[in-house]
Amino acid sequence: MAVLDVSISAIDLATQGVLNLGVVTYPPRGAYGPRVQRDYQLVVLLTGDLIIRIDGQPHHLAPGRVALLRPGHEELFQFAAEEESCHSWVALQRPGLAAADLGRLDRAPFALPISDAMARLTDLALDLRGGFPKTGAVAAAVVEAAFLLYLTEADAAPDPATPPPPHPVVGLVQEHIRRHLAQRLTLGDLANVVNLSPEYLVRVYSRQTGTTPMRYLWQQRTQQGIFLLRHTGLSVGEIARHTGFRTPYHFARLVRKLAGQSPTGVRRAVWRPHDEPTLA
Repeated sequence: MAVLDVSISAIDLATQGVLNLGVVTYPPRGAYGPRVQRDYQLVVLLTGDLIIRIDGQPHHLAPGRVALLRPGHEELFQFAAEEESCHSWVALQRPGLAAADLGRLDRAPFALPISDAMARLTDLALDLRGGFPKTGAVAAAVVEAAFLLYLTEADAAPDPATPPPPHPVVGLVQEHIRRHLAQRLTLGDLANVVNLSPEYLVRVYSRQTGTTPMRYLWQQRTQQGIFLLRHTGLSVGEIARHTGFRTPYHFARLVRKLAGQSPTGVRRAVWRPHDEPTLA
């Protein structure tokens, strides 16, 4: 398992089997599995992107959403190709829930937007790891409460076709990005603009837009670069610098991904062919 950073804690509880909690960061194109899930588990994606193949079927998990995994299924985790991906999880083999509630967990949707209440519960469970084994039973009760909250929120979830109401944070972050495309911007910089923690910003932003602030940043940079390719005579290297890319090669890769052509190909589609060398 190739990871950039990992923090895992587990404790064997006599009545509930193993309580397992942790946070892990994977590099671009990271993967984990296949493995057979043994627990009921909640997975919160904080940054990056994640496809979980459950019994061969792909399920997408975006940042700011929480997924419910159930025992007995084969899983393969495949992480974002272009960026690091960080997720946390809380898992319990035998939650002390009523049989009816366990049955509802088995029928619940794969993922939901992570609410403030769910974020507080999962964060609290992770915080209690420092007191193991004394706090193990308390942490298990918090995880059980998170499973019950998942059921409650699943029942109250709106029609997925209905867009959520706009959040002012989204507009402020996007405006800041558009005004500072050429500058070096980190997730922490964007979070400071709206006085939120980076993790909470990702939750709010992705819940509203289905993407992350950093992915929006690179999309805007690439779109601006394509505009400059079509409407100016600036070189590829100059356009890359003007739009915040560190190298022309990174710029070329994202242009090809978005437009299906190299920068030279984009330019030639609207200009007369010339002898400018192709940048792969």
